Amino acid sequence: MTGLFSYKGKRLQLYYKYLNVWYTFLFSLPSFAMVVWLCWSKQTEIISLVNGNQRYFQQIVTAGMLGLFLLLSNICVSISVIKQSRLKGGYFSRLQRCQWLLKYLIENNLVDIKKRKMENGSQELIQTPSVYYRRKDSLDCFTFKLGGKHHKEFLSMGSVLEELFLGDLVEVDRVPMFVTYKLMLDTKDRRLSIREVKARNGSIELMKGVLWDYDKMPNMLISGGIGGGKTYFIYTLIKVFMEIGTVKIADPKRSDLGVLAELPAFKGHVVMEKEEIFRLLEDSLEMMIKRYKFMREHENYTMGKNYAFYEMPPYVVIVDEWAAFFITLDYKETERVLKVLMPLILQGRQAGVYMIIALQRPDAQNLPNGLRDNLLAKASLGRLSELGYKMTYGVRPYGPVMIVC
Repeated sequence: MTGLFSYKGKRLQLYYKYLNVWYTFLFSLPSFAMVVWLCWSKQTEIISLVNGNQRYFQQIVTAGMLGLFLLLSNICVSISVIKQSRLKGGYFSRLQRCQWLLKYLIENNLVDIKKRKMENGSQELIQTPSVYYRRKDSLDCFTFKLGGKHHKEFLSMGSVLEELFLGDLVEVDRVPMFVTYKLMLDTKDRRLSIREVKARNGSIELMKGVLWDYDKMPNMLISGGIGGGKTYFIYTLIKVFMEIGTVKIADPKRSDLGVLAELPAFKGHVVMEKEEIFRLLEDSLEMMIKRYKFMREHENYTMGKNYAFYEMPPYVVIVDEWAAFFITLDYKETERVLKVLMPLILQGRQAGVYMIIALQRPDAQNLPNGLRDNLLAKASLGRLSELGYKMTYGVRPYGPVMIVC
């Protein structure tokens, strides 16, 4: 029952369409008041001019031009304030989103129309459905009441909202009779420089308001086409994890990550040959087993505690262009890789051994579903096709996902 009575935000109303005009009028009230005062102070001269006396003609024209200038200036300032508020994500930015959504609902007949009998016929009255908007925790939340004649349409509003506002749907909440879509908008303003990204208490803030809690959501799947920023995102993760632990890198295409092998800091940490990648994965599995043994034999062993309790740093394995590697494997090599990779992904969390796999499109041919589903953190860079999103995230979940633009 808490979902029925919790605050859902402001309900969309028809008068939202005209609020910009009303706010412009309100902001212009000082100039209106000044014009009224000028007219009142010059009422004698105005009456004399109306009666045909041209003596005060110049004074009246000067006062009229001054009043008109003040009025136009005030209107321009009002419009500028509204525009700046929209650009900076202020109140009028949120109001504009309500207006866009209201326009969409009306033009797509997602409103209730009732007819009222009049003396000269009937009048159509438009009533907005129970749709609410609020901004919470840097996310824009749109709540729709279910159970009415638009029930099916409201259940599939997530993709519509993404297209309307050019944002990313990061969470869908369901309570009895209501569905809430939480979107991340203004992604460009949320970006952090590579120097600002840090690991703190088992999590990394990838963007403002976007955290990867790698201790609770271990292993990451990164997807993105050419030019989407995937490589720079991986560079950021390498920089962050190198500050707190060990990073191993595999680049089967010998491209952007492969050049790191020439740097002294990455000596022995970057591999590119197929056999070297096999050994890297097998060594990582052996490292995981040794860590579990160390924890069990530790004098302060405590059930349920992870690697951080025993003061061990994270051990991260990054494989870029996974598809380029996996597609070259024969049957025996595929079996060899999966035999190592499965336990690494399924069991590595508590030991602090994490896998990060990056590729352009995570289809089943390159990444079996069992592996893809257990890479709990998923990030897509740039814009993917609808099929690309489905391959990355599967069926749209009722829970958090991560989209980094």
